[in-house]
Amino acid sequence: MPFGTLPIYEEGGKIVSQSIAIARYVAKKVGLTGDNIWEDLEIDAMVDTINDLRIKLSGIYEEKNEKRRQELKTTHLTETIPFYLERLNKIAEKNDGFLVAGKLTWADFFFTTATDMFQVLLGEDIIRKYPYLMDVRENVLDLPDIKSWIDSRPTNIVNTDVLNKCDWILVKYIGVLSKQRSMVSSVTLTYFDLKGLAEPIRLLLKYGQIEFEDIRISKEDWPEQKSFTPFGQLPTYKENDKLAWQSTAICRYVAKKVKLTGSNDWEDLEIDAIVDTYRDLNHKIGEYHRESNSERKQQLKGPLFSEIIPFYLKRLDNIAEQNNGYLALRRLTWADIYFYALSERFAEVYPQILLEYINLLKIRALLVDKLSERSPKVSVNLSKLSHLKALPLADETFFKPSHIDGIIAANLFPILLGCGRITGSAGAPIAIETVFVYTLVGTAPTDAEISKQHAFVALENVIHI
Repeated sequence: MPFGTLPIYEEGGKIVSQSIAIARYVAKKVGLTGDNIWEDLEIDAMVDTINDLRIKLSGIYEEKNEKRRQELKTTHLTETIPFYLERLNKIAEKNDGFLVAGKLTWADFFFTTATDMFQVLLGEDIIRKYPYLMDVRENVLDLPDIKSWIDSRPTNIVNTDVLNKCDWILVKYIGVLSKQRSMVSSVTLTYFDLKGLAEPIRLLLKYGQIEFEDIRISKEDWPEQKSFTPFGQLPTYKENDKLAWQSTAICRYVAKKVKLTGSNDWEDLEIDAIVDTYRDLNHKIGEYHRESNSERKQQLKGPLFSEIIPFYLKRLDNIAEQNNGYLALRRLTWADIYFYALSERFAEVYPQILLEYINLLKIRALLVDKLSERSPKVSVNLSKLSHLKALPLADETFFKPSHIDGIIAANLFPILLGCGRITGSAGAPIAIETVFVYTLVGTAPTDAEISKQHAFVALENVIHI
């Protein structure tokens, strides 16, 4: 198992993990995807929305304190579930009993299998209150091949881990079936006034040199704007009056437009598996940061930093090494841009951790280089910068936190790698003695951030000793 998780899918001697990525791949094989890349985006957005609900409800299963579990259950029954299912029901009504495009897609299968988990966790069939969602489920369960498989499936499936059950059934459901870049004229991306989940989308659009309106909503304005979004969340992506949501689904759609996907369905599966794996890690880190209970936060901290983060990053680093410095297919794909965008904050907050993984740092370096090639040149007056420092550089170890601020280390080091200024393995001496100029923005170490634009300008003026 690549990351110690199930399910895994094997075909022709090749193995891959991540249930949603596998389901998407199988759906392509059996004709349950969209007729065009926009419909595929709608399907992906729907699947990710259902998965959001599933993740929220899984907290009931994971909570060990019985009182807290009942409180969670009550909250979900009175708030979370109505919020999601009322909206999904309206969507199903508009689509004649389906969730996307007015036809059967793998989003309907994903929803149907998820309802099994809802029923087990909540002790009731909550879908019965929503007639059009009942139609969605019946449209799947009434298929002859599905009926046949349900009648013959393993009887102990009901007793398996409920969190894995839905994924397993989903692949089985789809697997028994026998069904066999134009540039946009108007794109609007809406998110909060920060990088976050929208940053991979922004970078993909910039990579493809697609012009877009980058709308940023402030924290103060969000309560007023929230009701205008499909599921009360951002980012949203609008193209020619069509609206989509779910950040990863949007990323996948834009990646198709800018030619950063695989050459075939299996390669797309490999990319999806990497992206979903990094999402898993991001979710675990997010859980820790969102935890408000100090005692619970402390309980999460130990395993997160000593076990979970090293577990994921070591394996991702090995994958990058095996793929010639990329996360999939030995070439640049949207998985690399996704990792780069979401690892920026990680590099700022935990620089000393990321420095241990040279191949992941090189991916960040590569993307700095690639994205700078496709960005307009920016003229910067170095004399006006608030902070300037010149550092003699002897070897790569100089950039470890023991020598300079960790934030600088994790962000400037990849920039220098990307410019070809550092070669060899960690600790190897540099061929030409140079002085690198960099700038810090901000006055306190806690909010200091490397300005990559400024760093590039500075590196163009390397001073030879």
